[in-house]
Amino acid sequence: MIVKCSFCGKQKIVDTELYGTPLVHCDSCKKLFYDNKIKEPALNPPPINEREKLSFFIYLGVFFGLGFTIFGLSGVFTEGTDYLLFLIFGLVWTAGSVLLIWSTYRDKNKRNEHYLKLLRDSQQRLSSVDYQEQLIVASNGNADVVSLLRKYNLSNNLDFILDVDSIIHKYELLNETVDTNENNEQVESDNIAEQNDTKEIPNIDMSIKLFCRKCGTELLVDSDFCHRCGEKVIIK
Repeated sequence: MIVKCSFCGKQKIVDTELYGTPLVHCDSCKKLFYDNKIKEPALNPPPINEREKLSFFIYLGVFFGLGFTIFGLSGVFTEGTDYLLFLIFGLVWTAGSVLLIWSTYRDKNKRNEHYLKLLRDSQQRLSSVDYQEQLIVASNGNADVVSLLRKYNLSNNLDFILDVDSIIHKYELLNETVDTNENNEQVESDNIAEQNDTKEIPNIDMSIKLFCRKCGTELLVDSDFCHRCGEKVIIK
């Protein structure tokens, strides 16, 4: 599913399906935003134990296949192998219809188990007042979200006081504090980098020293002869 940050507009692909936590962390602005396409299962219950709707023709197919099977079986016993084709057709038709019904109910049970797990996870999240406050802040105090939270708290005997204005103001102050600390850390880091850049680089003697090839004495600068043995300086 593709979601869009309500703060910076950056899009993000999430693994969450239709049901899950609507709080999404934006990789761009590093904020939590609320996506209304994702439903909190405890607030918007998924269709658990909903009656599976199967076409009438699927059940009719079972009786149709059984009819062919009985007709073919009786024909084989009375008339011979001429009715064997009816028997095989009836068995295949019946088996296919039963298999289709079984797989449909099996998928329904798996889906219900998945929904129940999502519901339990959602109830665990909503048992925290911090999570409920994050939902309110990320949704910018959305009236529908606040109403659902209050109904949920009332039905589950949770005495959370959800004062929207106070909660939003508290998180604004918290964000300002975090931003200030990050700015201070950045300024301090820049100052350290600037100090490292302005440190004096020690002078390194890059001059070339020459030695006499005869006696090994270090030669004087701009001298054509060794001052010790008189050997002529030859530089190749």
